[in-house]
Amino acid sequence: MSRAQPGDHREDPKEAQNSGLSSSMCSSDNLPNHEFRKLKQDEVAIVMVPFPAQGHLNQLLQLSCLISSSYNLPVYYVGSATHNRQARIRANPLNPSDIAKVHFHDLPAPEFASPTPDYNSLSKFPAHLQPSWDASMLLREPIASFFRDISSKSRRVVVVHDSLMSYNVQDVSSLPNVESYIFNCISVFTVYCWISLFSGCLCNMKIDLFLTRIWQGRQF
Repeated sequence: MSRAQPGDHREDPKEAQNSGLSSSMCSSDNLPNHEFRKLKQDEVAIVMVPFPAQGHLNQLLQLSCLISSSYNLPVYYVGSATHNRQARIRANPLNPSDIAKVHFHDLPAPEFASPTPDYNSLSKFPAHLQPSWDASMLLREPIASFFRDISSKSRRVVVVHDSLMSYNVQDVSSLPNVESYIFNCISVFTVYCWISLFSGCLCNMKIDLFLTRIWQGRQF
């Protein structure tokens, strides 16, 4: 996990569409009163912003449970109602009592298509999920509004966000008591392979062997 820098935030061509999502849709009124009364007493609050894909949702939920159960800090898991519910339902290995400590905050999400998977497609890319991923890029304003609410109630707010959600959390820089960290859900080896694939270069076998030995903890 790495500290986010201003340059990490990417621009999105759909930014103009964000104006349709009013910040009032994600106000402190959306949280139960007892949660905000408790939050007033908290020195530090943790906010998780996952990317809406199962492999990403689950990893940040595991981290949320670890922090809330081990350090007794309030952890807010921010996402659409659909994906928050998905994360809870599919969290079979996690202790239900740990999940219960996490505060799931449902963001107002724009409508998006949900086509069925094409099992006959030659490509293994899950293209049927692309509409939901595109819709997630329209959540910048609701997320920023939530940050403002939380930051006004806590001395310090720590945001941990998926690397693919950097665009949506860029307003962290405007809040003096909020800091953000990037959570990388994939390994360095996978990143290297993706870079090689998209650059059209074949993976260097010597580098592959070197990385494999590091992964296995072998001595050279």
